[in-house]
Amino acid sequence: MLIWPEASALHAAEQRVVAAGMESRAIFDILPIRNRDTDLVEWEQRDNFGGLQLARGYNNEFQKRTSAGVKKFYYRPGIYGESYEIDELKLARARRMATRDAKATAADLIAPLMMEAVTRRLNRIEYCGWQLLLNGNLMVANGAGQVVHVAQYKPLTYTAPVLWSSTATSKPLQCFRDIQQQGPPNGCDFGSGATAYMNRYTFNLMISCTNIDDLAGKRTDGLATVMGFDETNKVLLKEGLPNIKIYDEGYWPDGVDANDPAQFVRWIANGKVIVEGKRPTGTKAGEYSMTINPNNPGSAPGVFQKVIDYSTVPGARPPYGVELFDGHNGGPRIEYPGSLMVMSVL
Repeated sequence: MLIWPEASALHAAEQRVVAAGMESRAIFDILPIRNRDTDLVEWEQRDNFGGLQLARGYNNEFQKRTSAGVKKFYYRPGIYGESYEIDELKLARARRMATRDAKATAADLIAPLMMEAVTRRLNRIEYCGWQLLLNGNLMVANGAGQVVHVAQYKPLTYTAPVLWSSTATSKPLQCFRDIQQQGPPNGCDFGSGATAYMNRYTFNLMISCTNIDDLAGKRTDGLATVMGFDETNKVLLKEGLPNIKIYDEGYWPDGVDANDPAQFVRWIANGKVIVEGKRPTGTKAGEYSMTINPNNPGSAPGVFQKVIDYSTVPGARPPYGVELFDGHNGGPRIEYPGSLMVMSVL
């Protein structure tokens, strides 16, 4: 039996990790979500072409050439989904949070579950995106350990000649100058039009550089040493180098005590930087394709979410409960791998 002290006052405390919406997730800056009316993650791409027009001369025939071909890429999407049940016992004992005896309705119980379900869905999408972007491959297993979702691409890669942890000799600016040169051959801008995503730990290593032949030798407009995020980006802009975006978010694995900070998994690992180049047309490097879902009306692509109150379902037998379903079918696709550079600096 619980005995409530008369002088006690209950209040609702926010959980340690607050649900993050799409607008705060950097993955959607690189791979925006798009619905595709297909059961595959697929796309077509014309082969690269270039070269110089052939010389002909007066009265000579035009020489025939074979045009660039088209390749089709596809793979099977991941099929994801979970359900939450509020059974008879939960309904009977339900009370509103931070109260002693205010009875909660099914709607009161469903609302936080919907937030949790949406967060877990977005976490899965973000996991798939970053895994593929940074590692060149994605392998997702189900609860039985069977691999059920696989994707891959071949990213451009760059390894820093001097680790950024070697602060006295590191050359972060030179690293960005090196990859800047890889833009034109790949049809994009790896200079000031590009964005370099890294976590705070990696950024702190970068600005810890004491090499006066590199970042430590740069000065602000007032001739002071460059310090901090804004000043660093100003230096990069003047040099025609990528703009830095610090992204420190991640997720808590299932079953892990959220009070243990050592278990938090960041989307971008320490020592990894991914640079998204800017294509001439502004086209993104890829997308996260939401494929058709037979659970939706007309098998429409996109998110599936449904709440069923079994007390309102004809023919359903008691005891009644409420169930929430949330899922999606889809996967990331990289249409322009030449627009992405994965840097290893540790």
